[in-house]
Amino acid sequence: MATIEIVCDPIDCRLYNGGADDYASTRTLTPGVSFPMWVGQYLAGGKFYNYRGLLRFNSSLLPNKATINQVNMKLTCSADSSTTDFTLEIAKYDWSSIYINTSTDRATAWLGLLAATKDVDWRSTSGLSINTTYTSPNMDTAWLNRSGHTYYALRSDRDVAGTEPSGNEQIRFYAGNDATAAYRPTLVIDYTYNSSGTKLLIRRKQYRVIFDGNSMTAAASSTYPAATITALGTLVHSTYNYGVSGQTTAQMVTDGVAQIDSRYITGVSKNVVVAWEITNDLKLGADRATAYANMVAYCQARKNAGFSVVLLTILPRTQVGLPETFEADRIAINDLIKANYASYASAVADVAADSRIGDYGDSDDTTYYSDGVHMTEAGYAIVAGIVATTIQAL
Repeated sequence: MATIEIVCDPIDCRLYNGGADDYASTRTLTPGVSFPMWVGQYLAGGKFYNYRGLLRFNSSLLPNKATINQVNMKLTCSADSSTTDFTLEIAKYDWSSIYINTSTDRATAWLGLLAATKDVDWRSTSGLSINTTYTSPNMDTAWLNRSGHTYYALRSDRDVAGTEPSGNEQIRFYAGNDATAAYRPTLVIDYTYNSSGTKLLIRRKQYRVIFDGNSMTAAASSTYPAATITALGTLVHSTYNYGVSGQTTAQMVTDGVAQIDSRYITGVSKNVVVAWEITNDLKLGADRATAYANMVAYCQARKNAGFSVVLLTILPRTQVGLPETFEADRIAINDLIKANYASYASAVADVAADSRIGDYGDSDDTTYYSDGVHMTEAGYAIVAGIVATTIQAL
């Protein structure tokens, strides 16, 4: 018998709502989404609040035709604010069709996970210690999706029962992208090989995909990374997003070793970094040569660390205070990227070549741009399609 441990995708999150005086009303409000993941409920200042969690594991990593014997989930709490103990339930809830950035889908998930069939009780908060990993009882092996991701929800038994809290009854979990690998939610699967005794170790091609950049990449403001991962499907082993609003290429260079290189892993077909910036360097006054050199340095360092690097070209932008040379610099740097990328990157996702979003003046088109700089969902969908195609061709 063999064992595989599959770490939760970093898309794990909590749904939350609250602020109502009436407990029943709080439970039906349209929730928000945030990180890290809290689960439970509480009463504070006369207002009620509820937290529920969502987890996703790439179970297609199992060897072909393996027989699954046992499934367990390992979870670790980073905080316990409970004054009233409750039991944490793991529910079988397929939220694959849910897009958590839309309120309608969040509302569907909020009620759906509460009604979903319970798999197991993970454990009670009584006697629970933080920074200690606990393993669930044996879970339903039939729930595993062998061709893609397996989805779960975390919830409080008192929340399920509709038991009104009188104080704090909530715990916080470490996430799938926590710096301490041992604390990340993990699905532990025991399996055996086929009856002939042949070890079926051939796995599907799998990539770890890491996004880095500015607000055009940041999960809070951009839908392109999530759409890219959706398009790639089971090709994705795991994913991280280090996009930060306002981040410059120079800052990416500074953070690269600690943030990106530390995420390199063995056991996957490729570790891929998708880099999209330069525009903020130019906007903030860096000259053409410096802005380009910063990105070359970033990509070269990631390539030296073993990553396949996908570099996006620069899109136009319409903005008050933009340097007069921005458009000329943008075009020149894009030409440099396409002519020289092979020496410091693996591939170019040439989003600027798309006539809908990449030409001068396209940033004024409200079909694809929301404010002359950032994009609409339709614009980000174009970017995601180009990036996904580029990654698939690596």
